[in-house]
Amino acid sequence: MGINVEWGNAERTLLIYTFSAHWEWDEYYEATDRGRDMIASVGHYVDVIFDFDQTRVVPQGALKHFGNSFKGFADAPPNVSRMVVVGATGLLVIIGNVLRNLYPRAASNVFEALTIEQAYNILSAGV
Repeated sequence: MGINVEWGNAERTLLIYTFSAHWEWDEYYEATDRGRDMIASVGHYVDVIFDFDQTRVVPQGALKHFGNSFKGFADAPPNVSRMVVVGATGLLVIIGNVLRNLYPRAASNVFEALTIEQAYNILSAGV
């Protein structure tokens, strides 16, 4: 599968989406549905990491699809806390900037990191 979703720790307070070099939108929506179910299955806050470190090409229609997801954060389980996007480059950075401007309230709990280690540091710092 092009996108792996798994708990990042035994306490189930961290969910990690790992994107492969090549993935498609149907895989994206399947992964986000699975992740939403995983988060809804616990009764505490969950931080989320989206690891795009291996992704070099984003499928066509990225602004539309990511925009729909960003708007949909209001429909996310209420126990989603913070989100960190890892390894965004090129088009992903541009899309992220556009979405931050369009949806500043939704973006207030979304952070960027260059590496997975930096993402863990951001989350452990309680940003």
